[in-house]
Amino acid sequence: MDMQKLNKNVPFQSSPGTLYRLFKNEPEWLSGNVRQIHLKPNEVLFEQDESGNSMYVLMEGVLGVRCVTDEGHVLELDRLGEGAYVGEMSLVTGQPRVATVYAVVSARLVEVTRELLLRLMQGFPALKDELIRVVEPRIQRTQLAGMLADLIGEMDPVLLRRLQEELVWRHVRAGEVLIRQGEVLEGVMLVVNGRFRVIFPRANDSIVVREIIPGEFIGEFTAGEKNIHTTTVVAVRDSEICLLKQETFNQLQEEFPHLRNQLVHSLVRRIRESITRSQPTSKMALAVVPLVSGLPMREIAQQVQNALAKWGLTLMLDSERFDEMFGLPGASELPPDHPFAPVVNRWLMQREQDNRFVVFVADEKWTEWSSRCLRGADRVLLVTRAGEHVVYSEVGERLRHERLLTQQDLVLVDADGEEVGETAVWLQHKPFNARHHARLHHEQDWERIGRFLTGKQRGLILSTGGSHALAHIGSLRAIEEQNIFIDFVAGVGMGAILGALYLCYPDRKKREAWLPRLIAAIQPLSRSLIPFSRGYYLRQLLPLWEEMYGDTRIEAMRIPLWCLVEIDSQGKPVFMEKGRLADALNMSLRFSLNFGQFDKVQKLLVKQFLPCGSLILFDVLTGYGKHWPRWVHYFRKGHFLHNLAGRLFSVKETDFNTLLQQAKEDNLLIHVPLSDVPLVDFGMVDEIIARGYVYTLERLQAWQKDYL
Repeated sequence: MDMQKLNKNVPFQSSPGTLYRLFKNEPEWLSGNVRQIHLKPNEVLFEQDESGNSMYVLMEGVLGVRCVTDEGHVLELDRLGEGAYVGEMSLVTGQPRVATVYAVVSARLVEVTRELLLRLMQGFPALKDELIRVVEPRIQRTQLAGMLADLIGEMDPVLLRRLQEELVWRHVRAGEVLIRQGEVLEGVMLVVNGRFRVIFPRANDSIVVREIIPGEFIGEFTAGEKNIHTTTVVAVRDSEICLLKQETFNQLQEEFPHLRNQLVHSLVRRIRESITRSQPTSKMALAVVPLVSGLPMREIAQQVQNALAKWGLTLMLDSERFDEMFGLPGASELPPDHPFAPVVNRWLMQREQDNRFVVFVADEKWTEWSSRCLRGADRVLLVTRAGEHVVYSEVGERLRHERLLTQQDLVLVDADGEEVGETAVWLQHKPFNARHHARLHHEQDWERIGRFLTGKQRGLILSTGGSHALAHIGSLRAIEEQNIFIDFVAGVGMGAILGALYLCYPDRKKREAWLPRLIAAIQPLSRSLIPFSRGYYLRQLLPLWEEMYGDTRIEAMRIPLWCLVEIDSQGKPVFMEKGRLADALNMSLRFSLNFGQFDKVQKLLVKQFLPCGSLILFDVLTGYGKHWPRWVHYFRKGHFLHNLAGRLFSVKETDFNTLLQQAKEDNLLIHVPLSDVPLVDFGMVDEIIARGYVYTLERLQAWQKDYL
C-alpha cells in the first residue's frame, strides 16, 4: 500500500466542526430518520476497502484508525476525538474506505447520508465551505501527486509538498476563455481535468492550433518576466487547472535548480506525443445526446459502452443510474450554483479518474442533467434515426442554438436491415466532425464507432494505376480471408472505383461478377490520351455506375468512402462528401486521368489519413516507368507525345514506408510488384489479381504476427 497516499486520505479532524455543534446544541436534528450508532470497545464502524455512501460525526468517545498493508502488516494510524468527521472522503468521491475505523472506548456517532447532508447544506451554507475546506485539499493533493509524478518523474518530496502548497486551483466553465491573445500570463498553469483549445485569432476567422489535455502545461513557452500570450485559450468542457504564479515559479527554480530541466524534458516529450497522438486521447468523457424523441437511448448507450469496453474500463451514466450510484434521488438535477454541486462535481471527476471512458446519456428534455452531460464531455455523439424528417427533441432543438466547442459526431441509427436510411437531410442543418451509420442490434457497427472514438480505426488506401489497380481485387480477397476489419476506404481513380465495389458488394462472388464489364468499360479510357475522347468514355461509364450502385449516395454508405476528386489551390486534397456515388466515381476518375502526378496524389492521401488510426496502403505504381505503352516507342525522345507519356506514366520511387512508419509502426505498406506489367495492358488480369492476392497475404500474415 502507498503510505503517502494513505496518510492523505485517512479521515482526521482535530477540532469540533459545524455538524458536531449542530447535533450537540440542537438535538431535534437527531430525531426522525437520523441514525445514531453506538459502538462497544473494539467494535468496528467500517472495514478497509468497504464501499460507503455516508459519513459520520463522532459525538462521544474515541475512535482508532488502522490499515493492513499489501504485505499483511497491521498499522495503527490515528486516534479521533469528539467532533471528528469520519468517512467523508467516501461520501464525496464514492471511493472505497481507505482504512478500518473502530471504537477504542464506547462511542456514539451520527450517520450523515448524502440526502441529510444536502438538507443541512441548504439550511447552513457555512457547512458547504467547511466540508470543501476539509475534503478538497485531500482530493487535490492526491490528484496532483499522481499527475506530477507521471509528468515530471521522480520528485523531491520537499518540492512536491511546496508545489502542493503553492498551486492555486481554479474551475473553468465550458466555453469560458482562460487566456486571451495579448494578455499577460499570471504564471504557469497545469491542466488537471477537462480540455482546452488553443486558437489563433485572425481578422475574419481563427485557426485551431491544438487541444490541451490533462497533464499538459499552459504558459510554459514564455517563462520571462513579462509573459504575453500569443494565442487565445478557451475551455472546451468544464475543466480544472492549477496555477503556479510567476514569482513563486522563479523562487522554486532558485531553490530547486533541476526543476527547469525536468519541465524542459516534459515539454519535449509532450511535443513528440502531440505529433503522433491520434485524437481522442486515452481517457474520454463522452456525451450521447438524442436529437429526436422516442429513441431507445439506454439500449444505444449500452451498445456504445460495450464497444468502448473493449479498449478499457467504461462506465455508463444516465440521470437515473447516476442518482442510484450517487445515493441521492434527484442529485442529477441539481443546478451548478447549488450548495451541494461541488460534491456532485467531485464525485463525477473521480469516476473519470477511475475509468478510461465515461458515457453520459443526456435526457430528451433540456434538463440540468443534459446540460451537465454536454458541459462535461470531451466528445458528443448526436443520435438520430436515419431517413426521417428533421424533427428535433427538446434537447436537440436547444443544441441548434447552442454553440459547443466540443467535437460532435452524428450517429444515424438505421433499421436492422441492410438498407441505409436518408442522411443528407441531417447534414444540411449542422456541421459534424464525422458521421456514423449503425443498426441497433448489429454489434459490428457499434464496434466500428468505438474504434473511431478511440482512434483505433483501420483505413484502406487504394492507389490508382490502370490495369495495375486490379491487383486490389486479389488484395481484398486476402484481407477478407484474414478477417481484418476495415473502417474506411480512401482512393482516387481506379482505387476509388474498386473501393466502392468492395464496400457496396460485401459478397465476393457478387463483387467479382462485375469485373468483366468493369474492365471492358475502363480499358479504352485508360488508353486514351485525347481529352475530348476521355469525356466521351467517362459519359459511357455513368450508366454502368448507375446500374451497379443505383442512387446510392456517398454520405449514406455504412462504411465511409473518401473519394478524392480534386486538389485545391493550397495543395490540399478535396473529397466528395455528399452526392451520388456514381458522380463521385466519375469525378475521381477524371481527376486521376487529368492530373497525372500519381506519386503526389498518393503522398497526399497518405498524409491526409496518417492521424486516423492505422493504415493499409496499397501502392501499385512505385517503380513503374520502364514499361510504357508500346506506342510511345514510335516517337523519338523529345517528341511532345513522348514527353506527355513520361508525365502521365512515370512514377518516381517514393518511400511511402518511411512516411508511414514515422507516424505509426502498425501502418502497413503493400507494394505489389508489377513493374514488368504495362500500365494499360488488361490482357494479364488474372496474373495481376493473383500477384495482388499472394503478395498481400504474405505481408498481412507477417503484419498480424507483429502488431495484431
